[in-house]
Amino acid sequence: ILLILYEWSSNSPVEIVASEYDLSQSTLSTWYQKLRDITARCYDLFFNAPIGGPNIIVQIDESCISKNKYNRGRLLSNQKWLFGGVVLGNHKQCFFEYVERRNEETLLEVIQRKIAPGSIIWSDMWGGYQNLIPRLSHLGYSHERVNHNQNFIDPITGANTQSIKSFSSVMKRNLRKQGTNYG
Repeated sequence: ILLILYEWSSNSPVEIVASEYDLSQSTLSTWYQKLRDITARCYDLFFNAPIGGPNIIVQIDESCISKNKYNRGRLLSNQKWLFGGVVLGNHKQCFFEYVERRNEETLLEVIQRKIAPGSIIWSDMWGGYQNLIPRLSHLGYSHERVNHNQNFIDPITGANTQSIKSFSSVMKRNLRKQGTNYG
């Protein structure tokens, strides 16, 4: 167990560790998941302060971490979604959270818990954010959006989601490397 803990903390891939210690990848993935869960619980206990603050920009985005095998076939019924945010220019202030649903109520609840009032929220034009705009402004947030069909950076406001999309890409890559089951 100590060797698994060491390899997990060194960010070693499941496949390599499994072959090195003659373990099944499934068993090792289960242990890696348990270690991630313990770490997440400890983080929530000690470092759960909201990110952002007055006039601080927080980029938000949702990202699907389930995928079809070989990117073929119909959509999976058991899609898993991460919703996250990152402070622009300070990647140490961030959060990611699994969400069962990407509806307005769920996202609003996560935003209120994870992002400090007074923050400036940047997002893309995904339809789920449309009805959040008046509710967020009522709660003390301002919300700018970028239309990715036209620009990656809004030419008027400068709003973009490049940092959070990059951050979620790294997160998904690390989850794959750690043996997370997409199904």
